[in-house]
Amino acid sequence: MKKAWKLFASLTVLLVAALIWGFASLQSEAAAMKRIAVEAGAYQVTSSQDSPSRGIIFGLLTTFGEDGGVSQLQAWQAGESEPALSTTNSTYQPYTLYFLNETVPFANTGASGASSSAQSGDAQNYINSHPENAATYGGTKVFSGTDNFNTEFVAHDGGAFNNLNQLHLGDKITVTDNTATPYMYQVNDIETVDSNHLTLDQAQAILDFGWTERITLQTCVGTSAYRLIIYANRIQ
Repeated sequence: MKKAWKLFASLTVLLVAALIWGFASLQSEAAAMKRIAVEAGAYQVTSSQDSPSRGIIFGLLTTFGEDGGVSQLQAWQAGESEPALSTTNSTYQPYTLYFLNETVPFANTGASGASSSAQSGDAQNYINSHPENAATYGGTKVFSGTDNFNTEFVAHDGGAFNNLNQLHLGDKITVTDNTATPYMYQVNDIETVDSNHLTLDQAQAILDFGWTERITLQTCVGTSAYRLIIYANRIQ
């Protein structure tokens, strides 16, 4: 009888410990997802009936998000200074994307706030007023090509990124820094995401800094809630 009681007590302790661990894991995951939302300044948290275990999903508020105030991501980006432009390469121009015979200048706006140059406003406002250009959004605010982080570029599909859907796996994208030094990236993944139902992994891949020298290109898919995402890692 004593053995049975001890076994029952041990099983009860293990069950309670498992429940506590499971609850803590869900809380940690929810906190991480909320952190991505707050850092991006572009996502809203809503309840999810499709994923009750996670409990929250993300939805883009506008084309690339609205200014949600001074978030952690914006605070990090605010500390990045944009180097002075210096054209030392006759083949390339500073802060420009080259792909599919397209030449797309970009502004280092970050998610929100002005760059140190004359370009002002967040990424959304900037591309609205400069549809022929792109802007940095997620990841690092100022593109360098050497910081081993992600830099996300956004632009309108009816403007600078009109041909983004023509990119294929293995295609090359060249990005220049402030001195027009070129850095080459190769497309390693392409996906279309539902901006109203982003997963945690998708949000992290698109918006986080990461620990790999890479770029992410994003544009709308027509007037729908879907977004075309191009991922590319640096190869030289």
